[in-house]
Amino acid sequence: MRISGSILLVLATICIAGCPVVTPGDNANDNTANDNTTNDNAANDNTTNDNAANDNATNDNATNDNAANDNGTANDNTNDNLNDNGADDTVEVSLSAALSGDQEVPAVTTTASGSATFVLNAERTELSFSVMAEGFAETVSAAHFHNAPAGVSGDVVFDLGPFLVFAEGTVTIEGSAPLSEWAIANAAEEILAGNVYVNLHTPTNPAGEIRGQLVISDDGGDGMLTGDAENGGTLFAADCAGCHGADASGGFGPNIQGEDADNITLHVIHAHDGHQTFLLSEQEILDIEVFLAGF
Repeated sequence: MRISGSILLVLATICIAGCPVVTPGDNANDNTANDNTTNDNAANDNTTNDNAANDNATNDNATNDNAANDNGTANDNTNDNLNDNGADDTVEVSLSAALSGDQEVPAVTTTASGSATFVLNAERTELSFSVMAEGFAETVSAAHFHNAPAGVSGDVVFDLGPFLVFAEGTVTIEGSAPLSEWAIANAAEEILAGNVYVNLHTPTNPAGEIRGQLVISDDGGDGMLTGDAENGGTLFAADCAGCHGADASGGFGPNIQGEDADNITLHVIHAHDGHQTFLLSEQEILDIEVFLAGF
């Protein structure tokens, strides 16, 4: 053991004042005392180490808490982007409608039918629309968006009349409209909730001859439908190639290469001009459209 000069000076002073005679037994006691001091120092060292370990554990826990908080915040923000209807509030949303007389209240018997597509912008401030319908026996006198769920008649919330073009039993309506011009303040919420329908009126059926509810398209979560050409080719080979040829260039039926989804819907789903009908979803029709676009 090393003893500093200051300690030796103190010991010397004590001895001068009168040190007792040291015997072998006394040396043993002194050594024991020194050992105890050593043990005390070791205990102190262990305490110091324990404190350091505790400090590290505390720091680690604090780090973990911060990581947990960060992850929780990130997850919360991600979930906040989704509204109650499952549509992401940060992207535009595609919607569609199939128009028919049996959706009117009460139901209407008619040869007319149609389809429509819509896009609600990411800011939820504007709705674009494309409506196509055929088979009317008389002029379509009016067209509107109404506010009500399926099976219920609702009030007019937007007039589509300025966009309506009618010729030879066929209606087309294309354009876009700011939701600020609608007659309801929460138009975007009502559209996404399925509480808006498009309604086409005629003199014989002034309350509406055909209508279709706006529904969110099956888009895989990003708001936009995408077509699968391979699946479209499989569907075409099974349902269409017998009449239109394997490459859609024509056969018993006409050349339909490049046919768009609206026309496919009118001819295949709604049996326009006596065409054979098939039960195809909107996604399957889009798949066929993408397949036909490849020629």
